[in-house]
Amino acid sequence: MTFPDDMELAVALYMAETASPRSQAIERLLREMLGRTSYLTAKAESLISLVPEVQNAHSR
Repeated sequence: MTFPDDMELAVALYMAETASPRSQAIERLLREMLGRTSYLTAKAESLISLVPEVQNAHSR
């Protein structure tokens, strides 16, 4: 999945800070942001799992 440059930078920085693979960094950043804004409902939680990188990370 390709994001705008500022999102790619945020993912890269998070990966570097936490030594996480890209898929985990994307998942954690989404969960953090959605949790802070109270948008992390059961439906949003299930949508995160549909992101290809998240699916691939969980299948390993």
